[in-house]
Parts: sequence; C-alpha cells; structure tokens
Amino acid sequence: MNLTKPNYQAWLVEAADFPKNGAFKEKVEFLLRYAILAPSAHNTQPWAFLVRESGVKVYIDKKRRLSHSDPEQRQTYESLGACIENLVIAAEHFGFSAAVEYALANIEEDSDKKLVANVNLAPSAGSRRQHDDLFDAITKRHSAKLEYVSDKIPESLLSELKTFWYAKDKIGRLKDLNDVL
Repeated sequence: MNLTKPNYQAWLVEAADFPKNGAFKEKVEFLLRYAILAPSAHNTQPWAFLVRESGVKVYIDKKRRLSHSDPEQRQTYESLGACIENLVIAAEHFGFSAAVEYALANIEEDSDKKLVANVNLAPSAGSRRQHDDLFDAITKRHSAKLEYVSDKIPESLLSELKTFWYAKDKIGRLKDLNDVL
C-alpha cells in the first residue's frame, strides 16, 4: 500500500500520538481514526459519527448506501459492525471501557442518517489491553485485489483446520468442514 497517496492518509495514525492529556472530545476523535479503518462493502464507508460527552453516536450515512446491490442493507450493517468493533478495540487499548447500545428502533432518523448505536466511553481504572493483537491488526488490515494462489493446501494445515473446526463445536454455517475442502 502506497501511503503517500491522499486516499491512504487515514492509515497514517500512530498510537504514540494519542492525546493523553487532551480533552475527552479530542481523545474520542482520535479513537475514531481507528474506527474508520474498518473494512466496508465496496469501500462505501457508510458511517457518520456524533461525539457527545459520554461517547459516540454511530449512524448510517444513507448517502453512502448501495441501494441496488444491498437492498436489505446487510452489507451496510456488517460494515458498521466492523467500524464499531474497531472503535471498541481502540477505546480499550487506550484505557477506556466501551459499552455499545444498539438502536433497535428508528428513534433517531432523518433523510441523511439513521442511528445505529451509542458507544458509551468511560475512563477505565486499569489497563484493558487484552486485545492488543487485534488493535495492532487494525492498521495492518488491507484488501488484496490479487488473483488467488492455486496451490494445493498442505495436508498438515488441513488437519490443523479440521481439529480447530471440530474443537469449536462447528461454529459457523457449514454443516461440516469437508463441505468446503
């Protein structure tokens, strides 16, 4: 990824730049720099934010929806979920507790945006850095637009995947891992 191009500037966020002594709003705006690095369907980035004194309101930016290819808004909500998760991971990394309250009713909606969630943030007494691996992955994530490698998957890796799959009680939608092998 060539980070010198203007469309990649968002990826130049550095944890060392967190405004430890800044106002709450400044800290939350910094956390949002990680939230917006979430993957989104067709890179639509369908989110909008409102920073408030207890956290962030997260909205669907209706102008960024793909009404023809995503009429049920499934991909839009998946994208917003990834964005909210990035926000929670970043908040915990920087010493906040984060509580997400999803807006199940259209309590706040206008022609341009629809409330999806309130993310309540509060300074945490102790460090909650149990997800540092996930935090580090936020800025490393990218979409590969290359052809898939047609190499055969090594039998040892397949065996390891099968062990993991069955150990996790077949989490997922597949009835059996062999369905995809």
